[in-house]
Amino acid sequence: MLNKMAISLTYFNGTGRAEATRLALVLGDIEFEDIRINYDPNQWESQKKDFPLDQLPILKYNDTIFTQSAAQLRFAGRLANLYPIDPVRQLAVDEITEILLDILNKAPQSDDIKKKKRLREEYTEKHIKKSLAYVEQRIISHDCIWSAGSNISIADICVFLIMDLIAYNEFDFVPPDFCTQFVCCTQLYHRFSMLPKIRKYYLDRGRLEDDHLKQTPQTYTYDDDAALGQTCPSLDDLEIVTKSKNTALVGNNLVLLFLADYATGEYGTITGVSDLLQSFPTMQLYGISCDATRDQVESFVSKVGSPFPDIKLRELRAEMNIAYDANGVVRKQLQKFGSCGPSTVFVVNEDRKIIWREQLSRKQTVWQSQLPQQLSRVLHKKPLISNGCKPSTKPKLNEESDSEFEFDSDVQTDDSDGLLL
Repeated sequence: MLNKMAISLTYFNGTGRAEATRLALVLGDIEFEDIRINYDPNQWESQKKDFPLDQLPILKYNDTIFTQSAAQLRFAGRLANLYPIDPVRQLAVDEITEILLDILNKAPQSDDIKKKKRLREEYTEKHIKKSLAYVEQRIISHDCIWSAGSNISIADICVFLIMDLIAYNEFDFVPPDFCTQFVCCTQLYHRFSMLPKIRKYYLDRGRLEDDHLKQTPQTYTYDDDAALGQTCPSLDDLEIVTKSKNTALVGNNLVLLFLADYATGEYGTITGVSDLLQSFPTMQLYGISCDATRDQVESFVSKVGSPFPDIKLRELRAEMNIAYDANGVVRKQLQKFGSCGPSTVFVVNEDRKIIWREQLSRKQTVWQSQLPQQLSRVLHKKPLISNGCKPSTKPKLNEESDSEFEFDSDVQTDDSDGLLL
């Protein structure tokens, strides 16, 4: 048996080609020495002679050094149970993994910034777009929440890595919002980034806990929203039709999602909120039906777990307390403060005060909204994001660079498995 304590991984002090292996080890709770070297182009020429094949990353197990980031990733994946045993499933994981690693490996380089910009822009449209579109279709065809099957794998780490590098502007000359056109990949990216071990890893690395959640919503909740600060009506009159199977949902903070059997188009929103709340076990999620009769609520419950191909939903998920609001008692009280229909979400703190309200929809999905970011701030007892008071015209949110690592855009090496992008 391997001594999992005897692993060290050496790379530059950035993400790049070692990050996938790091994340696999983190997910597997495998202790390793994370050795990071500050990159200095003036010193690297002499430094690289100290490493096999003049390149990084290297992985050391006991006294043996191994090169090649893809091999290191599979090694870490096997240790962490993120690499399947079945040959066919291995093939599915390897296909997606190699496609995504190729995006890094084939990225054009040049010392001439203008030339590099031109080459990268062409590469983005011709290669990255084609590769991510293929992965997108693979995710759809596998009909699971992860890219290559029902279990998380190193392929999902690679999806996250590529999209994270682009989102954080660490992939030179690729627009940070480029990946948003790939809906399934984007959903997987956010799902992966919300895993507790991943969140903790980046928090420990100095990245703000909710950086990866930042979105520019199509609609805004302003500080003078009539619902904010109001007392949430009592939920005692709600009739719970089905209880959440998640016994961890025992917290004092509440999330109220209004849903309806008739609003089939919003089933994707219900699924998204359900998935999101799995990362917030101290918050109780209630799905309050807008339907007029209990039979309609039971009809909705019977559809949970079913696919809805017309709206491109592989499975309706609703891990929540689904409630019948007889005579619309709760809904009517909340309507005093504004709209309250299907896909309206309220966040209620432990003092039973409404601290956030947001209208989700097919055009403003969970991951395009500010809900994930706000829930993260509630969890960590931080002030919520403020959008200011409602202006006469729609504002533009300030865009700031949140990149954890800053590198010269023209940095490159002559190594096939070398530095960055």
